Amino acid sequence: MKKLSSLVVCLLLLSCANGGMVTSYWNRLPQEILDDIAPSIWGVFDKCGGTLGTAFIVNHEGEKHLITSLHVVRGFRLDEPLDEQLSFERSEVRGAMEEQTTTSLKAVNVVHTDDILDIAIMTAEGIEDLPALKISRFGDQRIRVFAIGLAQAVDYFGMSITEGIISNPDKEVVVGSRAFRQTHIEHTAFLVGGQSGGPMVDMRGRVVGVNSFAKGQRGLHLFYSTPLLRALEGIDAQGQIEIRNNGVSRIKEIYVTPFGEKPAEIDKLPHEIGRVNGHCAVRFQIPQGKYLIQLVTEERAHTIEEVEVVAGELSTIDYQYKDYGIRIVNNGCKRILMLSLLSPMARDLLAMIVNNPNYSDEQKEEQVLKLMMSQNILGKSGNDSLAPGQTWVEWVLDTSYEIYSFTWDPKIGEFRMPDARQVKVEKGKVVSIYLND
Repeated sequence: MKKLSSLVVCLLLLSCANGGMVTSYWNRLPQEILDDIAPSIWGVFDKCGGTLGTAFIVNHEGEKHLITSLHVVRGFRLDEPLDEQLSFERSEVRGAMEEQTTTSLKAVNVVHTDDILDIAIMTAEGIEDLPALKISRFGDQRIRVFAIGLAQAVDYFGMSITEGIISNPDKEVVVGSRAFRQTHIEHTAFLVGGQSGGPMVDMRGRVVGVNSFAKGQRGLHLFYSTPLLRALEGIDAQGQIEIRNNGVSRIKEIYVTPFGEKPAEIDKLPHEIGRVNGHCAVRFQIPQGKYLIQLVTEERAHTIEEVEVVAGELSTIDYQYKDYGIRIVNNGCKRILMLSLLSPMARDLLAMIVNNPNYSDEQKEEQVLKLMMSQNILGKSGNDSLAPGQTWVEWVLDTSYEIYSFTWDPKIGEFRMPDARQVKVEKGKVVSIYLND
């Protein structure tokens, strides 16, 4: 007991001599580990240089993968090479002259996504020759972790590093209308904008999880990461279901029930299906077996589909084969904050407002803006803004429309609205509109 007490005193004296508590000495991430981590981490930027998030290369059972959060690349056309729509880059300073060099990944293609886990697994040209991180086997333990990713602050070659502990390694999280049956890692390492998709590592620089999202409650902020090992092992061990909405009725909810069992909700998927690949789709991992999929739509009758899931394979369900609508592409460098789609009836209301002699110019402007807001199809929240290069698809009836896009102009400190575009939608076609040139 005497020897143990003496050891504790010595450790405390050592920590005080170094200006901190004993925990800070033993829990810090050594600089040499940071040096090893840096070459495997890549920034994800839109085509105008805006930061979208972070990606990293990991080595899993001898095979290398490029990893990021699905929401980082959400809205881009995932069936086409991602590097043609955005860029994966990393910069470093070299030599006595401190020259900065930038390297980009080429031929980046998505090979696997999971909406529930919020993860995208990709490949890239020459990825086998690039540095990669190792995976931690301690993601199910309450260990000290570090969240790393590209952020606004330039701390370490453009990376931001925050420290915390895993408070719950197996946490089922409810976010909005989505109930996650797959669990996430809850931790206290603060996540900032741009760190999404980056690695959360242990003391030895091994990846525990993928930075995903934050959730606040009564002044307390907790942070969540996707358990990477579980996601990678699930690629072959589980199958995938993709549900595509090719019709004009919105899919409000999706219920997945094991075939032959009593009707019971095992997964209630998002209220609004994510818009990906030029159509509305959601994709998720699920164990091998037979399932009944119930689609709750705007129509009175619900649709029930039977699907057999095979491990390592993708099963697709197409709802309503009515492929007509509007595909909006942000072709400029400003974010589109709101899109208004005026139907013939709304256009008549617009004409009545503009031609009303009893309205002053200020009143007309106010009434027009109210009308636009009532017809908006984008901009319901700050997260819905359309980044440069992103695509938004709206399924509509076949008729003529006027479309307005609102962007924020920092020079004048207000919304800027370009001229309206006349759009005619016909059955059997998806009209592409390129805005914000």
